[in-house]
Amino acid sequence: MGAHPDAHKCRQFILFLYSDSVADEWYEELDSSQKTTWASLKVAFQTRWLKKMIVKKTKGEFKEEILSYELKLEELLNKEVIGESEVFKYVAWADKMLTLTTGTNVANGTTYLSTVCRKLPKPICDQTREMVADWPTFLDAVHKADIEVIREVVEEWEKREKLYGELTKCIQVLESPVAGLSAAMTNMNIAQHTLAMMTSTSGHTVPRQGGGRGAGYPQLQCTRVASTPFNNIHGQPEVLTEQELNILRTNLRAIPQQEDIPVGRAVHHIQQQEFHRQYGASAFIKFDTPYPLRPGTVEANSRECY
Repeated sequence: MGAHPDAHKCRQFILFLYSDSVADEWYEELDSSQKTTWASLKVAFQTRWLKKMIVKKTKGEFKEEILSYELKLEELLNKEVIGESEVFKYVAWADKMLTLTTGTNVANGTTYLSTVCRKLPKPICDQTREMVADWPTFLDAVHKADIEVIREVVEEWEKREKLYGELTKCIQVLESPVAGLSAAMTNMNIAQHTLAMMTSTSGHTVPRQGGGRGAGYPQLQCTRVASTPFNNIHGQPEVLTEQELNILRTNLRAIPQQEDIPVGRAVHHIQQQEFHRQYGASAFIKFDTPYPLRPGTVEANSRECY
């Protein structure tokens, strides 16, 4: 209330209280003796609302904050509100760093400056390399950094990160099909399945006649195996058993369908190679030998075809 007389301060005090507020009610309940002098009114107020103790930072805490307050490349074009203005992250960083260096009394020197500069993103470091006479000079150079140079570097970094993410996804996809197919083939009794397809009509193996490659090995005469929805050309397809459906679902999850983009087509090509490696170039496509669908086509089990 400035240099006004105490009596004036006491009369004006109530005007600074919100009507029907806690402070207003408190004032109404005060004894009249506490309202007559400014000293007694001040004591009553400070008794009701204790003055908060402000914890001041030590020089060690200022130093720790200066060295740990980093500016990351991906944050440079982010914006923050300071006062009523919106500024880029690197400008806000410079303002806060000035406060920190002032608080520890190193603003007029170069203490910690070289350590901080080494941690800065390249577009900031390159533009302030020669402006390290003291903290104010350096931080002013950060303020004046060319935004177009910063934007170009950040956009290039974002492109590389996106490409890295796609390649990482590609690697994960390539690893999962192998593991999924191996697990699916383990769950199937392949030996029994193969033997059932290759038994002779009499139930016995027939010796191979003649010489040449494979002489001396038993010759197997195959019988017609039971048809499935994948190899039955005539008549109605047979319904898969629950075990066969589980195998089919496992196999579908093991070879996820790819998007029709360069990375997706590359992954699809490798999936095709994996199919031929696992089942051979002349393998039939069945529930237990799934083939990767072309990128960008309708997903399996979408029922758009029937």
